[in-house]
Amino acid sequence: MPPAPASAVRSSARRLAAIARLACAGACCLLAGCATQLSLHRAPKADFTRLRHVFVEHRLNDNHHLDDAIVAALQKLGYHAASGALTMMPDDTDALVTYEDVWTFDFTDHMIGLTLTVTDEHKQEPMGDARFYRPSVTHLAPDRIVQLTVADIFPPAAAGPAAPAAKG
Repeated sequence: MPPAPASAVRSSARRLAAIARLACAGACCLLAGCATQLSLHRAPKADFTRLRHVFVEHRLNDNHHLDDAIVAALQKLGYHAASGALTMMPDDTDALVTYEDVWTFDFTDHMIGLTLTVTDEHKQEPMGDARFYRPSVTHLAPDRIVQLTVADIFPPAAAGPAAPAAKG
């Protein structure tokens, strides 16, 4: 069999290179869709090191008990934390945490986003916010999303582990 002409070999090589570029671009697009975005914004003068008592406002439309998960994550970092209606916030609260959650349904209900906003209760000024967003076919459990987002904005508390809640 005679060898293929050089022009046919170059044409075949070009096609293979084009297919490889398309496959690479397709893989990048798929992986970008699975990417986790975790963004943080802190006010320039926000001092998280002085925080001891944190209150998480319970949202009335939260059927997933995310306020309890946020409190547990804060306590794990060493903060004294509680949640409830805003009217139940203790007087010694240093910071107020509010949250917005985003859920989607694709055969199962799962959380794809969470934004935490922290407000200094003494100065009545925003301290910062952390945002988690993962619109992916593989999803994380809500508790894990809460842990990642809380750990992103709150450093470990300086006073050590939070004291257990008093029993009445």
